[in-house]
Amino acid sequence: MYIYLDDDLAELDLKNNPKLALKLSLLITSAVHGCNLLNAKKKTFKSLINSDGLSDIDKTHLEQILRFNFEYTDFFEKLTYKIIITNTKASVYKDEDSTTWYFPLEKIEYGYLDSVELLAEDLSDGELLLYAVKHYIKLNSIKRLGFNITPRNGGGANIAKNFKKSLEPQSNFVIAFCDSDKFSPQANFSEVTQKCHDIADEETSFGCFFHTDGREIENDIPLLFIENGHLQDPAVLKNISEISTLKGKLKTPFFKYVDLKEGLSPNWIAKLGKGSDCKIFWNRVVEELDALDPSFISSYKSPHRSHPNLLISQICSNMAVNVLKWLSHESKNHPKSPHQQLDTSDGLIWLDHGRKLFELGCAMPKIRL
Repeated sequence: MYIYLDDDLAELDLKNNPKLALKLSLLITSAVHGCNLLNAKKKTFKSLINSDGLSDIDKTHLEQILRFNFEYTDFFEKLTYKIIITNTKASVYKDEDSTTWYFPLEKIEYGYLDSVELLAEDLSDGELLLYAVKHYIKLNSIKRLGFNITPRNGGGANIAKNFKKSLEPQSNFVIAFCDSDKFSPQANFSEVTQKCHDIADEETSFGCFFHTDGREIENDIPLLFIENGHLQDPAVLKNISEISTLKGKLKTPFFKYVDLKEGLSPNWIAKLGKGSDCKIFWNRVVEELDALDPSFISSYKSPHRSHPNLLISQICSNMAVNVLKWLSHESKNHPKSPHQQLDTSDGLIWLDHGRKLFELGCAMPKIRL
């Protein structure tokens, strides 16, 4: 996370306020240990370095941080999210745009601001998203900067409750990353996802809410990654081939909103509300499927559909886990520079997840004296 020392800290009398000096020391130490990025105006750095209240080690670390930051001035200015450490506020709050959080220096304790916690619906989703961060870093040739994000299991349908509980200590920044659960472009979030949005929207919430662009995390994974994650399973590859063919053939962007684990069933469409955006969307998909030439249909249709009545095949129930195994070199087919396989059309959403998470979790490398 990008942490900025407010200008008011330059006026602190740390010699006569050892308590605040200790809290500032904890923050400096967390930065040089690679937990976050610490920045301030040059005037503030110089004032703290010349202060009688900080130790020689802290002052040396501030000098090292100041030199390190010089190279990244342009990068810092482009960051969307930041945390401002201030001595004029008594509680944590955020600005109206929900991109800047104000954190009182008085509140800092040991272990605070040491990591960004990524609360996903299950642990594998969080681990998968960390690869999006790595791919974003590599494709943008971001050198020396790392990130410090700790994925945690959000508990599936209990993620809203766990998100609220994780925010209560206000010690580390918390991201709730949810499946949108949207069945069409104009659909609303599911109840659980909307709760996470509302919790993050509270003025004192020391966290934020992100969601998948498509229905679930599976819908945001680049199709090429999905293929590579299943090279050892010919039946699943047939299913992927069907969906890939239809993705290029149909005008309606069904891929973002179809259930890739179960496939598209006419019974599921029948249960959608009459006249709803979702009903209209999926009826349009059905119309486009019906308009395809029968010989074309017979050529692309997978023989491994889980049910003969499916209109579009499923891929498989553990798709995301299989892709994670491939990216983690736990499958027989090892990835070779997967970030270079991301083109603008297939990987744009994936890389945008990586960008936002990186901006919140970015950190400097560990500094040694």
